[in-house]
Amino acid sequence: MKNKNNKKGFALVELVISMVIILIVLVSLIVGFGNSTSNIIKLRGFTDNSYKTQKSIEDKIVLAKTSGGAGVLNSKTVFGKNVEYLEIDEPFAGNPSRRYKVCVVPSKTIDLDLPVVDSITNGGYNYIYKGERTGPISYTFTGDTTNLNTWAYQWFVSNKTSTNTATGVQDHFSMPIIKDYYDDVHRSEDRAPSFPTDYKGLTSYSTKIQATSDMLGKHIVYKIQPVGKFGVVGSAFVSDSVYVMGVPVMTDFLLHYDANMISDGSYALKFSQTLFINKLKNLKSRSSAPKSIYSTGAPISKAIVRKIQMTLVSGTVNRVQQFITLINAYSRLPSTDNKYTIYMNFRLIPGESAKLLSQDKMFFPQIGDIYELKATTDGRLQFICAAKLPGGPNQPGIMLYETSPLDYNKVHTLSLRIKQHRVIMRVDGAVISPTNSQLTPYIRNRTKEIGGPGKFAFSELLVYNAPFNIDVEKYLKEKNEFISE
Repeated sequence: MKNKNNKKGFALVELVISMVIILIVLVSLIVGFGNSTSNIIKLRGFTDNSYKTQKSIEDKIVLAKTSGGAGVLNSKTVFGKNVEYLEIDEPFAGNPSRRYKVCVVPSKTIDLDLPVVDSITNGGYNYIYKGERTGPISYTFTGDTTNLNTWAYQWFVSNKTSTNTATGVQDHFSMPIIKDYYDDVHRSEDRAPSFPTDYKGLTSYSTKIQATSDMLGKHIVYKIQPVGKFGVVGSAFVSDSVYVMGVPVMTDFLLHYDANMISDGSYALKFSQTLFINKLKNLKSRSSAPKSIYSTGAPISKAIVRKIQMTLVSGTVNRVQQFITLINAYSRLPSTDNKYTIYMNFRLIPGESAKLLSQDKMFFPQIGDIYELKATTDGRLQFICAAKLPGGPNQPGIMLYETSPLDYNKVHTLSLRIKQHRVIMRVDGAVISPTNSQLTPYIRNRTKEIGGPGKFAFSELLVYNAPFNIDVEKYLKEKNEFISE
């Protein structure tokens, strides 16, 4: 019988081919694993060497920044400036043929003469205004200016407060002066605020700073820091402070007298001294000639400047203020039409009468002065002018306004607006009511004067050929929150 079992197995050739394929795959896997292991070992060595190299470079950068060591001092010219830097040349660990170079601007340069601000001006004047006359402050430098591009300039403005008990001084509306008066007393007058405690951030890396009305009466300082590749590094160096002075409104501005600015800077007025003056300089117009001070013909006629200590009404903070006292003396104000506003900070002298402001008589001698603002011996202000009732003639010597007695120990703010046949009078921000609302003042375009017979003192006077402005009054009142010594 025939065998019916037809099952077939792998032929010998098929078995051999399969074994060869498996062997090839195994060999490839073994070779690949060996190469991968070798690469891992090499990468680990490269990583270790990279870390060692980076650590060495970082250590040398720290040394270069702090002590000026660990590098070779070189320089390059960039944008016309000579830039000094320390060059660090570091070989790669494990492969000295590969080298890395790093340039570092040191944080501390031995015996470096830092540049300082020599002067700050605005439009050529050491005087800063808001509005069209403000603009960027320009300044010049003294000292080593060859490396300016390696330093950053940051500006800071003092806080506007009057209750700085930490420093014990007022830090706005004051001039930074410290004088020894050789009287066994060292007086600190209007010291600038301490940096950085009393300064808030107004910072800029530019070479100019924009002055605004918010900075009036404040101090500005700047600090210099070295600049590295990745930003500002190193310690701060602080300059002298700059006092921002000026007025908040420039439109139709005619005149500005400030008793603190009478001195030319070379004369240090002491507390025990008085300075006799015969001219008043308009700070607003540097080109105009000073206005002369004239005698009224009284036996004693003079104008003196005196420095006194002021105390904040609501606290104990002190500041120093100079006053111009007119004794039977007057000075003419700029010519204006019969639409103008006068602002003044003033003090009355106990028991003294005085003429503060007046306008000349016209063609009718019987009318006398067109108007006069005078102080009585009991401390009242009276505005007396030529005026008329409806349908009546002009009469001289009509009292249009009268205040209650003013505090002799305080500095007061006057705002006087005159517009044709209308007069508005404000004292310390309060409107004074007329004695008779039916009166029409007789105001004409004539010469105005400050002072006259009698004795009074003022610290600041402003004249505008414009309507009343609350910002100007606020500016004077903020300088006025003090009582006299």
